[in-house]
Amino acid sequence: MKTTNIFNSDITIIFEGITGSGKSTQAKMLVDHLSQSHSVRHLDTEKTYQIIGPLQPKNPETLIEIVQESLFFQFMNWMRFSDRQHYDITIVDRFLLSNYVYTLGKMQKFSISHNSHEVRSTILNPLGLEPLQNTFTLYISCPVDVAQKRTLQRKRNRFDVQEQATAEKLYLEEFKQYPYGLIIIDGSEDYQSVHSKMLESVTKL
Repeated sequence: MKTTNIFNSDITIIFEGITGSGKSTQAKMLVDHLSQSHSVRHLDTEKTYQIIGPLQPKNPETLIEIVQESLFFQFMNWMRFSDRQHYDITIVDRFLLSNYVYTLGKMQKFSISHNSHEVRSTILNPLGLEPLQNTFTLYISCPVDVAQKRTLQRKRNRFDVQEQATAEKLYLEEFKQYPYGLIIIDGSEDYQSVHSKMLESVTKL
């Protein structure tokens, strides 16, 4: 299937999921597999985060801090576009949807008055555009307890159980109205089993 999208690729797959779900690992595994026969662009956050990471607000709790963090991630998302070359496939490790989910979750947590529809449109449709049009979102579904265990084993990220549970709930609520391509994979099994299921779904695109 060939599509036209902002990523300038025939197929764009955006990985989403809560922290510890395995999305970044699965994205890299998919890139390695597809690169054997296609030109693949991999947009992760590591290089961009190394540059602008110090600007990220720490543990935002107030309205201004939550807005600052949301704008930080919005900026980081767009700054990953570094070339105009055409690729067969683009693999993206989180994009606009995760920013929306976690921003909304923090507004709910700290009882900040907001219009969820406006929050959604501001993040998912900046400047009235539809950046997710003609893309596929691959959501790695994973129980919070499994994701927490994985995160603690890696000793890399903090893990707030309530925050991740809320994020999972908001992801699933969004998918009820999600107008773009969507693939949901059970990520609770071992990485290789998840990878096999993912390949089965991706090859049908």
